Amino acid sequence: SEKQIKKILHDGIKEVNVDTSKSEVIKERDLFRDVLEPRAEDTGQIRKDIPLPDSQIGTEIPPPEPGEFNPVELISHELRETIENTRIPPRTKAKAVYTHSIRMMTNVLEEPNTENILSGKKMVYNIVDHILADDDTAQCMTLITSHDYYTYTHSVNVGMLSVLLAKSVFKGKHDHNMRELGAGFFLHDLGKCDIPHDLINKPGRLTAKEWDLMRTHPTCGEKILRETGHLTSECSLIVMQHHEREDGTGYPQ
Repeated sequence: SEKQIKKILHDGIKEVNVDTSKSEVIKERDLFRDVLEPRAEDTGQIRKDIPLPDSQIGTEIPPPEPGEFNPVELISHELRETIENTRIPPRTKAKAVYTHSIRMMTNVLEEPNTENILSGKKMVYNIVDHILADDDTAQCMTLITSHDYYTYTHSVNVGMLSVLLAKSVFKGKHDHNMRELGAGFFLHDLGKCDIPHDLINKPGRLTAKEWDLMRTHPTCGEKILRETGHLTSECSLIVMQHHEREDGTGYPQ
């Protein structure tokens, strides 16, 4: 009721959970469209059908066709418009960030060229800045990461959770480049694009020879970043050492 809504606003509650079995609910995608776009009755114009950003359709996004996705400016603008809109709730913003991140990682891992890696790093910078500035959205991100180990999704899960951890550990300190740390977290498995897909997705145990090949992906990732001109000390450390262990075991060294 209107009275309940006023009470929620008065109490400073930022988000509520709705039992859709007991409520009459508008689909989230329609709510999101109403927030971002003026309604036709408000403008006196007939609004053209504008496709929703993928961020509001779900997090399961198929890999794009080759050459389809090179949004150096578009994706950053769309994402920024979403996360800067104060009328959009934190969980919806978190979903937008997560979904765009999966698209970005799909693009980078499918075609790890200079342009796509630069586009990906720009987007990661936006994500890191937002996580550092917005505690509410950052908290929601911990709730939407999945246990899917598909390479694209896994890279995003690791990226999100690692940035959140770094924020907690290094908060208030300035001796770490959080943007480049974030880039390293998201791109830690970049070298897997040089590993045959059949090997990465093999359901059974890997042979000794296959493991030897799999263990080259950190070195491959660093090589790609170096050749494309995007290798920083932070990225190098994470990409090369994310399978190393404190006791000196692990790989590649």
